[in-house]
Amino acid sequence: MEVLQAGGDAPTVTIRVGDPKNDESCAEDLASWRAKLRSESDSQIKEINDTTLGGLPAITFSTQEMAEVGPGQQSEVKSTIVIAVKDGLSTLIRWEAPTGAYRKFERQMNQVFAEFAFI
Repeated sequence: MEVLQAGGDAPTVTIRVGDPKNDESCAEDLASWRAKLRSESDSQIKEINDTTLGGLPAITFSTQEMAEVGPGQQSEVKSTIVIAVKDGLSTLIRWEAPTGAYRKFERQMNQVFAEFAFI
């Protein structure tokens, strides 16, 4: 896999694991995630699609919004989020890049999602 260097227009990748028993921002299963996202999205999420992550059923969606990139500075960013639920734990991976650079790294993003493995 190609290694990306931080900085500039390089994407930011966030992996978050949560348990709905003690984290109210998580959901118990993909159906609950879908309902939660639809009710809380404020129309930012246009489409929620089925996919797989690490061999498990998952959902994916994209957002595009203004984000603070420094004190008093904002930039438009595009994100792709994939969520899977395994053994009651939600795993969320968020791949985010400035909108202008997003497509430049799309191949690497798809590779990360395709090769992801749960340990």
